[in-house]
Order: sequence, then structure tokens, then C-alpha cells
Amino acid sequence: PSSYMPDQMDRLNFYTTLYSIKNISEAEEIKEEMIDRFGPLPTLVKRFIGSAVLKHYASYALFERIIIQRKSISLILPESRKEEYYQFKFLQLMKFIMEEYKNTVKFEQRRATSSSGKDIMKLIIPNTFETPEKIMEFLIGFCKRIMNIYVPEIKEVSEETESF
Repeated sequence: PSSYMPDQMDRLNFYTTLYSIKNISEAEEIKEEMIDRFGPLPTLVKRFIGSAVLKHYASYALFERIIIQRKSISLILPESRKEEYYQFKFLQLMKFIMEEYKNTVKFEQRRATSSSGKDIMKLIIPNTFETPEKIMEFLIGFCKRIMNIYVPEIKEVSEETESF
């Protein structure tokens, strides 16, 4: 918010830098710089940093988008034409969901409309979380677990500590 970071260029620079992080330590450095320059982080800024961290982990979990709504959370899977994903990683994901989240996470496939030509596949999670912070905490942990199923050798990425 402009009350926290008055200069519009500063806000734009932090926004673009945060959304292009390559690892969690970069997010931590950005957070520390904000605190040094502007003081304690307001709730809105903490949530914004959390969303950048979630975006980072969601990319490793191969989610195209995450849509958080009042009643549900949708995790959009890669386009159906990405054959390699659906031959290997999708099977791993479905096995993981059935073993760990079968009563919570549901799979949904929506047939393509004539204009888009693409099927939409997604995971649906009921939004029963008490706060936006609880949603972020769950989704970051969920994405980390999936990321580690796909590529166990990047496990150290998910084990870095973050305090968002």
C-alpha cells in the first residue's frame, strides 16, 4: 500500500522483483530490505510476499494457476496437450492425492468449449480455512509435497526456512 511504500517506482520494483524470485532466500532478502527501508510489514504486504512464495512453489508443482475463491480453491493442471506430464507426473499426482488427500482434494475435468479447444483439468479443495494466512500455509505445504514427488533432488528448495 502507498501508506507503507509511498513511491510508486519502489512499489513497482519490489513487485516485479518479488514475482521473479528464483529461490526462497531471494524472497527473504526482499522482505528484509522492505523492513529495513519501510519498517514492519503490514498484513497486506506479508500476504503479498506469501503469494510470491506460493507462486514459486506452485511452479515446481507444475500448477498453471491457483484460484482462491470464497468456497473453493482450484489448482489448474497443465494443458491436456502436454503429453509427457500426463504420461508420468499426472499419475504420480493422482496416486499422491488418493493416498494423502482422498477425502479433501477432488479432481475435476471440464470439457473444452468450442472457442478454446482445450480441456481444463484441476484439483478442487474446499475453502474451509479460517484466514488467508492458513490458506497460504496449506497451499505452500501442499505444493512443496507435490514438488518433492516430481523431483526429489530439489528437496532442498522446499526445506529452506521461510517466515512469511
